[in-house]
Amino acid sequence: MNIGSLIRAEREAKGKTLSDIATVLAISLSTVWELEKQNRGTMAVLERVREVLGLEWIGIAKGLTLGARTRAERLRRNWTKESVSKKAGVSQSVVARVESDRARVSSLCAVLDILAPCIHFGRSGVRHCDTMQNARLAPPEFIRQVLYVLEEIELDPCARPNSCVPAAHRYFDEDEGLSQPWTARTIFCHPPYHLAEKFMRKAHCEWLAEQAECVVLLLPALTRTRTFRQIASDADIIFFKDRLWFWPGRRAPTPHAAPFSSMMMILGANDGVIERAWTAWGGVFIAKRIDGCRAIREPNIISRSSSSNPRLPHS
Repeated sequence: MNIGSLIRAEREAKGKTLSDIATVLAISLSTVWELEKQNRGTMAVLERVREVLGLEWIGIAKGLTLGARTRAERLRRNWTKESVSKKAGVSQSVVARVESDRARVSSLCAVLDILAPCIHFGRSGVRHCDTMQNARLAPPEFIRQVLYVLEEIELDPCARPNSCVPAAHRYFDEDEGLSQPWTARTIFCHPPYHLAEKFMRKAHCEWLAEQAECVVLLLPALTRTRTFRQIASDADIIFFKDRLWFWPGRRAPTPHAAPFSSMMMILGANDGVIERAWTAWGGVFIAKRIDGCRAIREPNIISRSSSSNPRLPHS
């Protein structure tokens, strides 16, 4: 994790110079430069810079300070300082200093790589999922197809108040969705698309940690990203033949077609999920990598011609 590069990107996006930040905080120019370029400096300096830029932490447990939030994240996972120190490659005393806000930024990065790999910045005071232009609602008939494929949906980590996803448990903003553990057997995740990569990484982390058994992600079909290349080998992927239609929302009062192609990425799919997914959607179905090879998935009904639109089997 490179927190310094995140700070630099936010500073440049706001049109601020290194000198502007140094002057406001009454610190040396080199202190700000070393924070951005080398992840050097203290957590105290980092937090002062964050506050000047009007940013808040997203993707980590709640708390009064960053150290307290790091501790809350560790306790939520039921991990000890010893287990975190081994995973992060630091001593237990370093973990203790991070949790008490007395650590170096480099040490903080090592710990957050383990506890909050999807952490990022948002603007202070903004409820992101209520204002995101890239949040789209899947229509009820599509959600019925998802329910047919998974048989039940235990968790929706990207829930919206007007969504029709019948999940047993839901997280209603990106902060919870990226920071809470996804402990569930079946998960449907339709993230705001500007956060798609972060939710892909979160889903993959939870699946690898065996917190999540089967995760279905509805995503834009962007295959050139590093995140996609890193995760795709562990997933079964469906590329839809046609663009999907999305349900009316606050920013789109009428049904509208997506301005891009879409795909389903499924982590932890068993044969039953694969068969039902092909029945519901068709399209181009690519199997996860096995023994270093990828292949077109050939379920028992692969010979059926694929419909232009996603469909459900007749009841």
